[in-house]
Amino acid sequence: YPKKAEPLKAKLCVEGNEMLYRFCAEHNIPHKKTGKLLVATDMLEEEYLEDVYRIAVENQVPGVETIDDNKVTQYEPNVKAVYALYVLTSGIIESTGLVDKLYRLAESYGAIFLVGNEVFEIEPEGKGFKVKIRSGTEVEIFKTRIIINAAGLYSDNIARMVNPESSYWMDPVKGE
Repeated sequence: YPKKAEPLKAKLCVEGNEMLYRFCAEHNIPHKKTGKLLVATDMLEEEYLEDVYRIAVENQVPGVETIDDNKVTQYEPNVKAVYALYVLTSGIIESTGLVDKLYRLAESYGAIFLVGNEVFEIEPEGKGFKVKIRSGTEVEIFKTRIIINAAGLYSDNIARMVNPESSYWMDPVKGE
């Protein structure tokens, strides 16, 4: 992310990458830093990747290097590219294990997960919120200091319940 436009996002992206792999190692979550090739197949894409590289350097992203078409072929003979970035710190994480561990840790710290319910009203109350949910035919009301909006396609509705002035909106498109 461009540091001038989004300084916090730029900083947290780099720190978060390191923290995520450390978390996985500490909690025995399968992961592997495989590296990643971002390839350009024409001059326009090359210009774009040069800009991405400049931003990565500006943000002090470790392990990012530019490579030419010959080096790309050494990494992967079936890829035809004019230019590429190699990102050493990229990799794969077993996402189910990660989410399961985060879920269990959150529960151990007192988080309560209310899945399969419909939130139909959220009102500010003191330093927190009063939340009304529908579970089948039952209506339940509870108070909380923190709301984590994980409503997926309905997250914009939740955002507007918390803040009617919210400009956040979803425009779901199949395949994205």
